[in-house]
Amino acid sequence: GKYLFIAENVPSLGYKTFTIAGEKGVPSESRLTQNKISENSFYRVTLDTEKNVIASIFDKSLQQELLDGSSPYQLGEYLYYDHDTHTLNRASFTDISLYHGEIVDEIHLTQDTPDTAYARLVIYVYHPLKRIDFDLQVDKLSNGTKLNTYMPLQRPAKEAIFCALPFSVPDFRIHHELSGAVAEPTVNQFAGSETAFYAIQHWTDVSNSDYGITLCP
Repeated sequence: GKYLFIAENVPSLGYKTFTIAGEKGVPSESRLTQNKISENSFYRVTLDTEKNVIASIFDKSLQQELLDGSSPYQLGEYLYYDHDTHTLNRASFTDISLYHGEIVDEIHLTQDTPDTAYARLVIYVYHPLKRIDFDLQVDKLSNGTKLNTYMPLQRPAKEAIFCALPFSVPDFRIHHELSGAVAEPTVNQFAGSETAFYAIQHWTDVSNSDYGITLCP
């Protein structure tokens, strides 16, 4: 098992130590619930138990829906790109479960995906924090293609995996924290330089003039 608690008043430069000094009473445990909503003072996360997906993430302070309901992709969907056929293979969501705890709720979503032993998305909704964690767990298998198959074709044996994050931020601008700088793609870079990959350090932000979403990998 593991202990989970909120570490408060930790200095920005330095550290703070915590110790387990004996138990008083019985520690609470997360429990499986049939509820379709995980909610705290900041967010309301709604589950679609028929499709086994997240239907909504609503920001209460902004009074704003954060998911794009018109997107063809689901939140946290595992996408596999096949370079041979140039097709994007989608996952199918097979199960969804909500576990309620005293400090955090956990939402477990299971996906059936190509060339994987399993793909599972765990979403953590912390009761006292304006923060949601996404943990995509994947056991990737070989696609069965050997390197000597590609050698005569003089083509690299490439695979690509993506995670869909269909957030709703109209008229957005993106900023990445890169090594030593914060940059806006295609704007703060030389013409003709790479735009397909960025070495993000601590965060990337998608925002408009009203609100935004910051992702911290």
